[in-house]
Amino acid sequence: MDKSKVIMCRCEDVSLEDLMLKMEEGYTTFEDLKRILRVGMGPCQANTCAHLIQKELSQFLNKDTH
Repeated sequence: MDKSKVIMCRCEDVSLEDLMLKMEEGYTTFEDLKRILRVGMGPCQANTCAHLIQKELSQFLNKDTH
């Protein structure tokens, strides 16, 4: 899978690759990513991307989403 082609936030055009790079740099909360990548700040106000990003964060941090 080409992570640069998987779009996580459509409003701000943020790819899975962008997200992974920032998580590897140490930005490991939704609020961190929101400040750095502007995810969740577009017209949909995170209604589309929040769940996807939280799932990726959970997997990256090896935590359960429940």
